[in-house]
Amino acid sequence: HFEPPPGPSFEPHAGCTSGLAESEDSAAHPDEKVEALSACIARAIKLLEPHSPAQERLQTAIRQASGDSVSNRYVTLYEAIDSVAGELAFQPKFEASLPAGFPTYTPVGVIEVKKYPTYRMASGDNFWTLFQHIQQNQIEMTAPVQMNFTSGEQGEMRESKMSFLYGRREIGNPGVQGKVNVVDNPPHSVVSLGMRGARSKEALKDARNRLQRWIENNKNYEAEGTMRVMGYNSPAVPRSRQFFEVQVPIKKITKTASVSDGP
Repeated sequence: HFEPPPGPSFEPHAGCTSGLAESEDSAAHPDEKVEALSACIARAIKLLEPHSPAQERLQTAIRQASGDSVSNRYVTLYEAIDSVAGELAFQPKFEASLPAGFPTYTPVGVIEVKKYPTYRMASGDNFWTLFQHIQQNQIEMTAPVQMNFTSGEQGEMRESKMSFLYGRREIGNPGVQGKVNVVDNPPHSVVSLGMRGARSKEALKDARNRLQRWIENNKNYEAEGTMRVMGYNSPAVPRSRQFFEVQVPIKKITKTASVSDGP
């Protein structure tokens, strides 16, 4: 199995589940139940990054419940928290190990910044070319598979390259090997959104727009590359349980102090 995500990216799950349990207390007054759910949502919203689907789902529930009857407010808030808690608790099916030093997966519906170490990868035009490469070289398959995208003439995102990641940097040697190019990807950071289900054009577009808005509103970062997808599962996994991350490479903006020209 993959290690569970640590820190702020997963803490809202604990808060949501405790809020649900508190609101289910049969002895509590309806107003107290709604108050428990509202407090739970407020804490989760603070922990979740802006523009993330999980945060927006909870914010929408707060707006929808405003001014409604107590019973309807309870249902609206409860269903939202239950839905978000379920997504946060989702664990990708483990089919292969992560490369050495890799961070674990980003929870579904969560946006977070992730740091990657240097890793070796084999890049090519398609899955089968890469699969033959690792078979011929007796290289163990890892997860995720990296897919880089470029922007087309109409602004649509098109997959331009697929890469299989080596489990360790010491495996093999960099260089062109037939139709495959083995390279070392240097350390870098990304802003990542965890997703599950069909990897449709609409889903990728929505994810890219969310990440772009996140970058625009975080003045300490700027994009350092185009969108990529990290796919964790093979076609053998049912589509509803397919897990992937949409990411944009970022870098911190170095702020230079202004120099006075003097009197």
